[in-house]
Amino acid sequence: MSAPRTWTIGFEKQPLTVNAARRTHWANRAKHDRLWRHIGLIAAQNARIGNLDRITVVWTHERRNRAHFPDTAACLPSAKAFLDGIVDALVIKDVSPHYVLAQEFRVEVTGRDALTCTITEVAV
Repeated sequence: MSAPRTWTIGFEKQPLTVNAARRTHWANRAKHDRLWRHIGLIAAQNARIGNLDRITVVWTHERRNRAHFPDTAACLPSAKAFLDGIVDALVIKDVSPHYVLAQEFRVEVTGRDALTCTITEVAV
């Protein structure tokens, strides 16, 4: 059996954290969601991933340094919108557990502020 196919896509911008989203006005939050959804769509299209039946996702919240180090899943608002963009790109049909079997969240110091998504195809 061959190794599963994997793609890493992302965007170099500080993602919105859960705590910041709670303090954000709903209209600004909607703008954020539209932006990250569009970013996910474009990133998936540029990667030419194609249609997949099932996937797992590893989210890496990249940080410039350890100052203001976030919780592991703090990037959830941006990650959710980005994943919706991946659906818009027709990589998967839906974000339900039938198509997205698991999501893992990590935080790493990489010298830049970014959100990276590693998609791994799961054999049916």
